[in-house]
Amino acid sequence: LAFGEDPLFRGFIQREVHGMTGSLTAAILTQSALFALLHSDHVTSLGVGLYFGIETSQLKGDLGPMMAAHFWINVLIGLTSYWTLKRSVGHDVPFNPPIGTELAIPF
Repeated sequence: LAFGEDPLFRGFIQREVHGMTGSLTAAILTQSALFALLHSDHVTSLGVGLYFGIETSQLKGDLGPMMAAHFWINVLIGLTSYWTLKRSVGHDVPFNPPIGTELAIPF
């Protein structure tokens, strides 16, 4: 979701609120609060939204580094959740994530 959330919150909402109010602080707080509302862990998400908003501002609106960070955070959360769930139901956890790829070369 990083590739959709960051352009919306940091790329659009933060930029537009900053343009309408002239206040970078209001823009970062607004996008962070809205970002937090969409996530189950509101407090952590608020902190992440604040950090991403400040960094995006420091990077002059370049979303790439924050999108990459957001993507990898989501990957780590997903893997941790998967391993925790497997252990909670008494299964061993081999490195066999639920998403896989196959390569087929037709001859």
